Amino acid sequence: MCFQARQLNDSAPLITAPDGASCAANAPDVNQWLSAKLDHPVTLWPILPADNVEHYRRGAPDNEDVEQELRTIFGRLPGEPLPDLSGFAELLEFESPPGTYFDAFPLMLMSRQSLATLAAAAPNSAFDVRRFRPNLLLDFPQDAGAYPEQALLGKVLRLGDAVLEVVSTCPRCSMTTRAAAELPGDMAIMRHLVQQAEGNLGVYAKVIERGHAQAGQPLQIV
Repeated sequence: MCFQARQLNDSAPLITAPDGASCAANAPDVNQWLSAKLDHPVTLWPILPADNVEHYRRGAPDNEDVEQELRTIFGRLPGEPLPDLSGFAELLEFESPPGTYFDAFPLMLMSRQSLATLAAAAPNSAFDVRRFRPNLLLDFPQDAGAYPEQALLGKVLRLGDAVLEVVSTCPRCSMTTRAAAELPGDMAIMRHLVQQAEGNLGVYAKVIERGHAQAGQPLQIV
């Protein structure tokens, strides 16, 4: 299920559900409205200070079987390998890095070449960039390989005035298989990701130096 949020002047963001209904983020009944739309109890919160660790601490899993819980999150079938989460120790304790609502890291970088590789291997599935939500979509030379962004792991990059460090591959979860806009739900997306790319697509990065960057600027390895 895909929700949209847009800022209206200086007011709170307006959240629009797939059925077209909308609710302001600061509405008194926003939590009840979201819970009804999602058919699951949820609450909407502002970003709280990082030292409020109880707010960020991971809640009880939906399934007491940890392996099954992970298979549900990552959309993996019995017999398919679970992702390597050794680089995500903090997220085993917290829902997101304290002080943020990032899934894991501030930025996710992905390449056009990776999408093209998967689209060629699975022509009946829509490997549309909107499924994978990169912050930065990179374009590598034609001879850079099937998944060229993976070669950036451990590298420090400069994009415009900003400096980034690539810290981990991005293990994809079941969100990539959900319907969004005109894209249909497609569980085959995950099957192809596992078979073709070990379930990974894109790389995570953190910001070393803040700066401005624009579309079309060259990416440099520092």
